Amino acid sequence: MRSLMKNLPIILLLLFELVVGIMLFGQANDITRIVICVFGGILIVLGVVNMARYVKAKNNGESNAFALTTSVVMMVIGVAAPIIAFVIRDYSKIGAIIYGVIMVIAGVFKIGLFIDNRKALVPVNFMHMISGLLSIVLGAVVIVLRALKIGDSLWIFTGIMLLVLAAADIASIVINIVRKKKAPKDQKPETVADSAE
Repeated sequence: MRSLMKNLPIILLLLFELVVGIMLFGQANDITRIVICVFGGILIVLGVVNMARYVKAKNNGESNAFALTTSVVMMVIGVAAPIIAFVIRDYSKIGAIIYGVIMVIAGVFKIGLFIDNRKALVPVNFMHMISGLLSIVLGAVVIVLRALKIGDSLWIFTGIMLLVLAAADIASIVINIVRKKKAPKDQKPETVADSAE
């Protein structure tokens, strides 16, 4: 249970990518408002977790401005997300762009977590960094394709991209499970980016 709570941010992102990716093969427009609200809630959780880590690091005499900045930005976006969701009436034209932005934000968080772990001298898995970069690149691709007015098949493409990101996160976790089994028993990794217990 303790390991689950420590790894909650990445687990939430993984589940989000997996579930939404599958759902986009159905009635994409109908679920977009719900997806935005759920993602807003996830961002708030991630922001609170990052803030807690920042406070803990500060109490230990360490300074991490990046963690503080990302935590505040995530909480602000998380609170604004439900408001935006109900202000927008028609998602048929901008829905894909919203999913692209969500993918980019998720990628920035993953990379930020990777960097934080590196600074803390915690063993990291570069597959996690690759997942973050993929999230940003694929999110940008979705936004560009929507700007070029690609047809309805873009929803399916977006769903596939989210499933690809989920697969990358799962691969990262599997790699760390194998690494943990080979690591000394006294090693104490902190996040899914470092271990999966």
